[in-house]
Amino acid sequence: MLQQQHFARISGPSARALLSVSGAALLLAVVGAASPAQAQFFNYYGGSGGPAFYPRSYFDGGYTLHGHSARKAARRAASHSTSRHSGPSDPGARQKPGKEAAKPDPIPQGPLTLVVSIANQHVTVFDRDTPIMESSVSTGIPGHPTPTGIFSVIEKQRYHASNIYSGAPMPYMQRITWSGIALHQGVVPGHPASHGCIRLPEAFASRLFRTTKVGVRVLVTNHPVEPTEFSHPRLFTPAPAVAAADPRDAFASTLPATPTGTKVAATDEKATAAPTNAGDRISDAFPAPTTSTTPPTTTADAKSSMPVIMAQFPAVQAPATAAPEKPLPPGPISVFISRKEGKIFVRKGFQPVFDAPVTIDRPDQALGTHLFTAVSQKDDGSAMRWLEVSMPQERRVTERTRRGVHETLEAIPPLNPSEALDRITIPAETMARISEMLTPGASLIISDQGLGPETGRGTDFIVLTKYYVR
Repeated sequence: MLQQQHFARISGPSARALLSVSGAALLLAVVGAASPAQAQFFNYYGGSGGPAFYPRSYFDGGYTLHGHSARKAARRAASHSTSRHSGPSDPGARQKPGKEAAKPDPIPQGPLTLVVSIANQHVTVFDRDTPIMESSVSTGIPGHPTPTGIFSVIEKQRYHASNIYSGAPMPYMQRITWSGIALHQGVVPGHPASHGCIRLPEAFASRLFRTTKVGVRVLVTNHPVEPTEFSHPRLFTPAPAVAAADPRDAFASTLPATPTGTKVAATDEKATAAPTNAGDRISDAFPAPTTSTTPPTTTADAKSSMPVIMAQFPAVQAPATAAPEKPLPPGPISVFISRKEGKIFVRKGFQPVFDAPVTIDRPDQALGTHLFTAVSQKDDGSAMRWLEVSMPQERRVTERTRRGVHETLEAIPPLNPSEALDRITIPAETMARISEMLTPGASLIISDQGLGPETGRGTDFIVLTKYYVR
């Protein structure tokens, strides 16, 4: 980005820069000549040994903010900067008469979903199922392709230097794998040019960095997809609210009941009658112990009285001390069902919670890869509103031409998400545990793949879909 900043300084109205293909630096003055420092900068970076230059429009152009164009945003920023330095003596420079002040952009309702299309070199940001931002991108070249699948932002850094490529600057970095794939500001020439990362124009990268949070979903596909509203009876529902029970009732229910019609003989004539208030219900089942201090006359009488007392007052066992449960991290839960492993996995805050087996009908047939995202509870609170995205499949097609054999990828329709849900049976206990933790923002992924090498410590479920149907 060092090259970009210096190039922008001398490419304004005062000068124009032109670099030859052979690498020799040539500066053509349009209005005024460049300074010696600028000429020296171009001499070094424009030579054959220096890095390549791209016009500034490659960095900060080519994106659309729905409802507000990039040019309008730039003019607003320039106007704001001018008014700050105009001073109180020129109040008219702050805002022209007849024009309203710029309104702030609406806050997204969420959850957000980023969809990157490799075929179109394009990214779209969805607020629920509504696109709110889009931009051109540059993904990996054939030797270093960008992986496709379901990801999420697992780390953000405003200033980041690559630890793989000699400390190359990667501003506004949003990591999606620990193996080195991220979205960040970079050169966007209109075609794949990266080593696997997703490059973004400068202005869009800055705005996206301020909009997203760690955990936002990122879908990378060869062909574009978009979330749509979806419902199915087997999707998770919130746990019903249970009224708090009276603790005295809970304690009384643990005591043995007196058989109906049986009268317990009192051991002393002075035994008090059982009170009738609800706070002493235990006395209704068990009479008060004797208050007599006269010892039994014989040993036999003492032995005969012991079983009666023990029967009336059974031994109370001390409750076992269980280790306190570790509190779960904040954030919505993520659920992953793998046909390959025959299990359901639950994570919360990038940490595993539990896993359990599931039953999949016709396990030898593919389910596809589907993402379901809980948006909000319905009015009655008995169900969730869900969004669904089915990841497309691809078929490798071989073409023979005069120049040789070429292989291309042909998109085929994804499998039906409803049929995938119909074939999966989750145990009732597992469903109950998930329902207790279900909140808006929760997600469910169904895939033929396993956890894979990218899902690990400090990540959400990462599902790679780089496979082809032949």
